[in-house]
Amino acid sequence: MPVDEETQRIVARILELRSLAPATCLAKSPRLLLPRRGQWGPLYAILYQALIDAAQRAGCTSRITPHRLRHTYASEMLRLGVSLPALMQLLGHKDIRMTLRYVEVTET
Repeated sequence: MPVDEETQRIVARILELRSLAPATCLAKSPRLLLPRRGQWGPLYAILYQALIDAAQRAGCTSRITPHRLRHTYASEMLRLGVSLPALMQLLGHKDIRMTLRYVEVTET
């Protein structure tokens, strides 16, 4: 999926930090960008703080979370013309009803 250079830099940095995570942390989330073990581990806390810092630098006044960004991503993909089945696959959903919960459908 095409993304701008800044997004590529951010994802590369996340992958770099992810590689520092213990194997036990990565074992339960091999396909996730942010590894999770059911609790907030040190790596997740570092990445989450980096997200908060980036949001503040960008002038965001509301609380930003990775999950909230996932909802924004889904809505933007739909707005840009990505089909619901394709979006469902991108989000890793098995049921289209879950995908519909992620998107904010608005009439243009």
